[in-house]
Amino acid sequence: MTYKRRIYMINLVNLNKNGEVDMLNTGKKTKYNQPACVVGIGASAGGLEALQQFLTFLPRDTDMAYVIIQHLSPDHKSLLREILGKYTSMPVVEAVNGMRVEKNHIYMIPPKYNLEIENDELHLTEYNHQHINHPIDIFFRSLAQSYENRSVAVILSGTGSDGTNGIRAIKEQNGVIIVQTPESAKFDGMPNSAISTGFVDLILNPDSIAREMSHISASMNDTGRGMQMSDEDLMSQVFSILKNITNINYTYYKQTTILRRIERRIVVTHNRNLREYVNYLTNNPEEAKILAKEVLIGVTSFFRDTDYFDVLKTRVITELLQSAAPSDQIRVWVAGCSTGEEAYSIAILFAEAMDELGISRQIKIFATDLDADAIATASRGVYGDNIIEDVSVPRLSRYFTRKGNHYVINHEIRKMIVFAQHNVFQDPPFGKLDLISCRNLLIYFQGILQRKLFAIFHMALKDKGYLFLGRSESVIDYDDVFRVLCANEKIFVHNASGKAPVNDRITYSMHDYDNSLDALNVPVSMEKSSISYTENELDTKILETFMPACVIVDEKNKLTHTYGDCSKMLRVPLGSITLDIFSLVRTDLKIIVSKVLKESRETRSQVAYRKIPVKFDDQPEYISVIAEPIQDKLGGSTGMTAIVFLRSDVKNAQTVIMDDYKVDTAAAQRISSLEKELNVANDHLKNTVTELEAVNAELQAANEELLTANEELQSSNEELQSVNEELYTVNSEYQS
Repeated sequence: MTYKRRIYMINLVNLNKNGEVDMLNTGKKTKYNQPACVVGIGASAGGLEALQQFLTFLPRDTDMAYVIIQHLSPDHKSLLREILGKYTSMPVVEAVNGMRVEKNHIYMIPPKYNLEIENDELHLTEYNHQHINHPIDIFFRSLAQSYENRSVAVILSGTGSDGTNGIRAIKEQNGVIIVQTPESAKFDGMPNSAISTGFVDLILNPDSIAREMSHISASMNDTGRGMQMSDEDLMSQVFSILKNITNINYTYYKQTTILRRIERRIVVTHNRNLREYVNYLTNNPEEAKILAKEVLIGVTSFFRDTDYFDVLKTRVITELLQSAAPSDQIRVWVAGCSTGEEAYSIAILFAEAMDELGISRQIKIFATDLDADAIATASRGVYGDNIIEDVSVPRLSRYFTRKGNHYVINHEIRKMIVFAQHNVFQDPPFGKLDLISCRNLLIYFQGILQRKLFAIFHMALKDKGYLFLGRSESVIDYDDVFRVLCANEKIFVHNASGKAPVNDRITYSMHDYDNSLDALNVPVSMEKSSISYTENELDTKILETFMPACVIVDEKNKLTHTYGDCSKMLRVPLGSITLDIFSLVRTDLKIIVSKVLKESRETRSQVAYRKIPVKFDDQPEYISVIAEPIQDKLGGSTGMTAIVFLRSDVKNAQTVIMDDYKVDTAAAQRISSLEKELNVANDHLKNTVTELEAVNAELQAANEELLTANEELQSSNEELQSVNEELYTVNSEYQS
């Protein structure tokens, strides 16, 4: 991409802890000016070019402070401040510990440090260069905590996934998230990783991101002054539009939460106030869908609040496993599961606990959410490589499979969980539950809905079942029904006989299902002249009608064709349909069919037995069974075998040489043969299991080492790329 570069005098500044700016070329000092909001900009490989474009088009009077978090090598002096200072008239400052941020200033992270912001002050902490480091995530989290909805996160070119976890915190605080278009990025790893979360508000080229800053700053000031909860008529219109889209009544959701979501959409859609936005919402159905999704969106992660999950494992999951009988099913409901991380975390804890206890139990986890897209993501069980921050390397190696830049949940974990779209207030709840996990869902509801939800949990949980809530949630006035087990970790025990507050009766609506089937349009009659047979069809028709009962099976014992009347030889089994001959043949013929099939395949010749006792319509009778491999025209094997069942009145049986069938001898031979096969199979299985265990242990250890080494190499590569870009830029300037 080509762009016009504006060259300014380099404005390098010193800033003391009192926030006084000393311009190096003037010696003048100005007092601290608090920014309207703070913009965190994350960049890595290829980020220098994007930053140059961004600063070239960035207005100098947005009243924002900009903090650039660029991956830098700890072993080289960074020239980034000098380089970027040529592309803007704003002061470019390298951050110092305790420095106050000012509006219309740009701050750079220094090498060897992580940077955080708190109460308008920047704080530096040196990091261990031997460990994996994600400085963008670290800064974004502190930015979200300090500035909440006045925070803006920008992710530019870079490899890996740094910044992806950080924007989750920005989203949770209703900040604005902007990402460079992957097409314009020199390296699209970081942009694509951020976009995959579904949290991104705008995807723009660097020059467009720069132009957007003035609008965001102005909009944040306008919405901060103009949005009032007293706009009841306008809010009612918003609720009505959302209900038409989602069939969900948002009246009793937390109004402040919805209002903040609306504020962000006003900023992103370039509307000036709520009234303009309502008009825009009315005329743009797609925006209504986006807002509905924004209201429902849940920010989650694997093992969120790790110490809480550790206590859940030791105090709840281990107890459930030890007290359950081998035949019992342990039932869990994860309400508001979002994209599935919490449900998978609980399943992993169950798997770990069963391994540690050396037992196996049936685990069924019902994970539900209102958002159909979130459920689809959860069902796939595919997550970006940013989860390495939340999931330990041993767990990644044991319960995930690495595929490219993604991690896929293993089958043993996935099979424990049933994901479903579900409205907790409208659809019937799950019953006889041992554990309900409902974390960070109650915070979205007003008191009336919270009480309804606790009444539902009261009905759904077994006595002495467990309830697991989020860090900032409580059981309000249901403290006699849900008694504290672990106060700090928000784990409660259900007391079924406890006194529950009186609430409105809860009714559930079942979805309507249309079971009718349209009748097939079949003509009443057909012209006889339209019915005719070819010569081959006539031959087949005659064979199927007049020849003895005969079946054709393939090398996998699957039935492929029948001739004659086989109704007395074969039975349709109960349950799912199968073509396996041993599932279809009569019980008293299974041994002989197995015997003739085995012998004819081994000898590659015809095998026949007579005097086989059976009962047809309670009348005893002897039949004969013949098996013969079917060859092609050249005498080669087809893998098919014909099995013929001859009744005693069939005369052509005399032309076949047959052995007398002795039931006891045949049964004994078959049992002996099966035992030998079983012993061989068991020996082979034991050897295979031993080999697999040894290989798996080696692979797991190697995988853990490779995961760690890969992250370290990627981090080093990004740092070296940044150094290379700086040196290339400086070299180009000297040459020119």
